[in-house]
Amino acid sequence: MDMADSMESTGSQEPLSPAARLFHAPRFNCTILTAIGCKTSINPGVIKMGLEQTLMKHPRFSKKLVIDDNKCGSKLKWESTAVNVEDHIMEPDLDPYMDSPDQFVEDYISNLSSIPLDLSKPLWEMHILKRQNIGC
Repeated sequence: MDMADSMESTGSQEPLSPAARLFHAPRFNCTILTAIGCKTSINPGVIKMGLEQTLMKHPRFSKKLVIDDNKCGSKLKWESTAVNVEDHIMEPDLDPYMDSPDQFVEDYISNLSSIPLDLSKPLWEMHILKRQNIGC
Protein backbone atom coordinates (compact mmCIF):
# COMPACT_ATOMS: atom_id res chain seq x y z
CA MET A 1 0.00 0.00 0.00
CA ASP A 2 1.41 3.41 -0.92
CA MET A 3 1.03 6.57 1.11
CA ALA A 4 -1.30 8.07 -1.50
CA ASP A 5 -3.86 5.42 -0.52
CA SER A 6 -3.36 5.82 3.22
CA MET A 7 -3.19 9.62 3.45
CA GLU A 8 -5.88 12.06 2.48
CA SER A 9 -4.97 15.47 1.07
CA THR A 10 -6.15 17.94 3.69
CA GLY A 11 -5.24 21.14 1.90
CA SER A 12 -4.23 22.79 5.19
CA GLN A 13 -1.49 25.37 4.78
CA GLU A 14 1.08 26.90 7.09
CA PRO A 15 3.56 29.70 6.39
CA LEU A 16 7.25 28.99 5.90
CA SER A 17 9.62 29.58 8.78
CA PRO A 18 12.21 32.36 8.35
CA ALA A 19 14.90 29.75 7.60
CA ALA A 20 12.71 28.04 4.99
CA ARG A 21 12.01 31.40 3.32
CA LEU A 22 15.77 31.99 3.11
CA PHE A 23 16.37 28.58 1.51
CA HIS A 24 13.79 29.39 -1.19
CA ALA A 25 14.95 32.93 -1.90
CA PRO A 26 15.80 33.75 -5.54
CA ARG A 27 19.33 32.72 -6.52
CA PHE A 28 19.72 30.71 -3.30
CA ASN A 29 19.28 27.05 -4.17
CA CYS A 30 20.10 25.07 -1.03
CA THR A 31 19.88 21.28 -1.14
CA ILE A 32 21.05 18.87 1.55
CA LEU A 33 22.77 15.87 -0.02
CA THR A 34 23.94 12.80 1.87
CA ALA A 35 25.79 9.79 0.47
CA ILE A 36 25.66 6.50 2.35
CA GLY A 37 27.61 3.43 1.28
CA CYS A 38 26.61 -0.11 2.23
CA LYS A 39 28.67 -3.29 2.25
CA THR A 40 25.67 -5.37 1.20
CA SER A 41 23.18 -4.95 -1.61
CA ILE A 42 20.29 -2.57 -0.92
CA ASN A 43 16.74 -3.87 -1.16
CA PRO A 44 14.68 -0.90 -2.44
CA GLY A 45 11.42 -2.51 -1.29
CA VAL A 46 12.64 -2.62 2.31
CA ILE A 47 13.83 1.00 2.06
CA LYS A 48 10.44 2.12 0.71
CA MET A 49 8.55 0.27 3.43
CA GLY A 50 10.80 1.79 6.09
CA LEU A 51 10.22 5.29 4.71
CA GLU A 52 6.45 4.77 4.72
CA GLN A 53 6.53 3.63 8.35
CA THR A 54 8.88 6.34 9.66
CA LEU A 55 9.72 9.34 7.50
CA MET A 56 6.16 9.84 6.29
CA LYS A 57 5.06 10.44 9.88
CA HIS A 58 7.20 13.59 9.98
CA PRO A 59 5.11 16.55 8.72
CA ARG A 60 7.90 18.14 6.64
CA PHE A 61 8.18 15.04 4.47
CA SER A 62 4.46 14.97 3.68
CA LYS A 63 3.97 18.63 2.76
CA LYS A 64 4.67 20.37 -0.51
CA LEU A 65 5.68 23.95 -1.11
CA VAL A 66 2.96 26.07 -2.71
CA ILE A 67 3.02 29.62 -3.99
CA ASP A 68 0.01 31.58 -2.80
CA ASP A 69 -0.45 34.46 -5.25
CA ASN A 70 -2.72 37.28 -4.15
CA LYS A 71 -3.07 41.02 -4.67
CA CYS A 72 -0.38 41.67 -2.03
CA GLY A 73 2.19 39.50 -3.83
CA SER A 74 3.32 35.90 -3.58
CA LYS A 75 3.70 33.96 -0.36
CA LEU A 76 5.27 30.53 0.03
CA LYS A 77 3.39 28.06 2.21
CA TRP A 78 3.53 24.39 3.15
CA GLU A 79 0.48 22.35 2.17
CA SER A 80 -0.33 18.84 3.39
CA THR A 81 -0.55 16.34 0.56
CA ALA A 82 -0.78 12.62 -0.08
CA VAL A 83 2.66 11.10 -0.62
CA ASN A 84 3.51 8.23 -2.92
CA VAL A 85 6.98 7.10 -1.83
CA GLU A 86 7.53 5.62 -5.31
CA ASP A 87 7.58 9.18 -6.70
CA HIS A 88 10.54 10.07 -4.47
CA ILE A 89 12.79 7.02 -4.97
CA MET A 90 15.12 7.11 -7.96
CA GLU A 91 16.94 3.98 -9.15
CA PRO A 92 18.93 4.89 -12.26
CA ASP A 93 20.23 2.13 -14.54
CA LEU A 94 24.01 2.08 -14.24
CA ASP A 95 26.67 0.62 -16.49
CA PRO A 96 28.16 -2.28 -14.48
CA TYR A 97 31.39 -1.92 -16.47
CA MET A 98 31.99 1.81 -15.96
CA ASP A 99 35.65 2.78 -15.69
CA SER A 100 35.49 4.95 -12.58
CA PRO A 101 32.55 4.22 -10.26
CA ASP A 102 33.86 6.61 -7.58
CA GLN A 103 34.04 9.48 -10.07
CA PHE A 104 30.58 8.58 -11.36
CA VAL A 105 29.11 8.86 -7.84
CA GLU A 106 30.85 12.22 -7.27
CA ASP A 107 29.57 13.56 -10.61
CA TYR A 108 26.06 12.21 -9.96
CA ILE A 109 25.86 13.94 -6.57
CA SER A 110 27.32 17.15 -7.98
CA ASN A 111 24.71 17.13 -10.74
CA LEU A 112 21.90 16.68 -8.19
CA SER A 113 22.90 19.92 -6.49
CA SER A 114 22.32 21.85 -9.72
CA ILE A 115 18.82 20.50 -10.43
CA PRO A 116 15.90 22.12 -8.56
CA LEU A 117 13.49 19.81 -6.78
CA ASP A 118 10.01 19.25 -8.24
CA LEU A 119 7.56 21.60 -6.47
CA SER A 120 4.57 19.41 -7.33
CA LYS A 121 5.49 17.02 -4.49
CA PRO A 122 7.21 17.21 -1.09
CA LEU A 123 10.80 18.41 -1.43
CA TRP A 124 12.81 15.24 -0.88
CA GLU A 125 14.24 12.43 -2.97
CA MET A 126 16.28 9.29 -2.42
CA HIS A 127 18.59 8.05 -5.16
CA ILE A 128 19.69 4.42 -4.92
CA LEU A 129 22.84 3.76 -6.93
CA LYS A 130 23.48 0.03 -7.10
CA ARG A 131 27.17 0.11 -7.86
CA GLN A 132 30.22 -1.13 -5.99
CA ASN A 133 32.81 1.58 -5.58
CA ILE A 134 36.10 1.89 -3.75
CA GLY A 135 34.70 4.19 -1.06
CA CYS A 136 32.08 1.62 0.01
